[in-house]
Amino acid sequence: MGPILIDYEKCIACSSCINDCPNSFIYFEDGKIRTHDKGCMECGHCYAICPEGAIKMVNYDFSDEMVVSMSEINEDTLLNAMKSRRTIRQFKPVGMKKKKSI
Repeated sequence: MGPILIDYEKCIACSSCINDCPNSFIYFEDGKIRTHDKGCMECGHCYAICPEGAIKMVNYDFSDEMVVSMSEINEDTLLNAMKSRRTIRQFKPVGMKKKKSI
């Protein structure tokens, strides 16, 4: 069993998880979301981005996790807010200059 499980009854194959996976561990094949045998870094981005809750992370217990509205943040709910609002930045090398060799 891999580090994530996909519930195909819930999955709508929207590809959000594929687009957010930094290691390309998740891919699309034969009309379904699939995973490779190796390469998952267990960042949880696929879990956080899935609009249907179709992805489960095998090695983590999220039973006590609650989704918190970002407008309700205080010191007691900050940790849960951070857990429920994960993101991934995908930067492109636009306008980068090459470093000069010494």
